Amino acid sequence: MSDLSKRFQLVFIVSLLCTVACNKKATPGEAATPTQSAAKVEKKVQKAAPKAPVPAEECTIKSPLKAGVPGSPGNLIASKINPNGDSELSDLMRKMLADMRVVRNGVMNGQTDSKIPISHERMVCTWPTDESTRNPLYAAMANKYMGTVRDFNKAGNADLKRFNAVIDSCAACHEQSCRGPLVVINPLKLSP
Repeated sequence: MSDLSKRFQLVFIVSLLCTVACNKKATPGEAATPTQSAAKVEKKVQKAAPKAPVPAEECTIKSPLKAGVPGSPGNLIASKINPNGDSELSDLMRKMLADMRVVRNGVMNGQTDSKIPISHERMVCTWPTDESTRNPLYAAMANKYMGTVRDFNKAGNADLKRFNAVIDSCAACHEQSCRGPLVVINPLKLSP
């Protein structure tokens, strides 16, 4: 909870306490204690407080794909590279390539804050060009890739060996399926 939310709740509680204390007339034999009033107010505040955001849906190979989203069958994304349009996965992978080029430059320049976006994990729950691509082998390779991404990001520095491991995991998957991108993936590797 942010400091602003906590402050708002505190101001609200104090205001409510003042209102309750000022407006309530004690009946004979009844005396409200401050803690009883505070407890009642706290319950009211909890009921009125905004609920925590619902976590995003889990993204796995078993996640159902949503029809009609950009990149789904019959709703391809316009592309300068592909005149037929891109699937959701093709579009994501083009963005991943752009991310990797930026990170590569950071690694080459010794930037210790170079991180690979975790959004790459969406690769298992997006529409592929060919639906048969979304299979257990693809899921295993995507998990391997995300493991190398996490290792690189945890390293906290421009780690050439870990960066190349990420690129190797991309290439290994594309050796199995959709070999075309290898011409742009392989040159991303850095020489020691």
